[in-house]
Amino acid sequence: MKISWYLILSFLQREFRFSTTEWTLVFLLLLTGMLFIFGMKTRGRYDTDRTVRLGTLSFYMAMVAGVTLLNRDPMPYHQWNFSLFWSHDAVREGSAGSLLQIVGNIVMFLPWGFLIPYIWKEMRSFSCVLLASLGFTLMIECVQFITKRGLFELDDIVHNTIGGILGYGIFMIWIKWKDRKEIGESYVS
Repeated sequence: MKISWYLILSFLQREFRFSTTEWTLVFLLLLTGMLFIFGMKTRGRYDTDRTVRLGTLSFYMAMVAGVTLLNRDPMPYHQWNFSLFWSHDAVREGSAGSLLQIVGNIVMFLPWGFLIPYIWKEMRSFSCVLLASLGFTLMIECVQFITKRGLFELDDIVHNTIGGILGYGIFMIWIKWKDRKEIGESYVS
């Protein structure tokens, strides 16, 4: 099976088919909500680093909302697929589209698995990121089902959760690298 640049570009065009107005509205709502819920003040002053981190998470969540909900027209009826790993069978049969869908679902959740422990130190355990990834993807799948803007799929839940776990792995590697760098700098000083 050969994947061409044309196939990748057409996949990306299809997935990011939502208007700038819709994306901006979702981003602003998420940013406002995050800033309201968690606040920017720490010990009586504004924390720019925390604001940037929450803004990045808001931007990411707006992109996910755009890809999974806003770029889709409602279907005439609710759809679901409870067949686990059906997409893997399709890939074995030569479906490049299914392979792109699997990879896209995993890659889409890499930032989630990185940002959650990066923003909140309380969320730096494997189990916390696993539950947060599972919860976020379940929320997406349920909203897709309720709004008829997507298919409720077990495969998507599995692949998104794997993406969150891989993002957490990248975060842990980054933290270890950062710690070693700081230790090395303290020996030089």
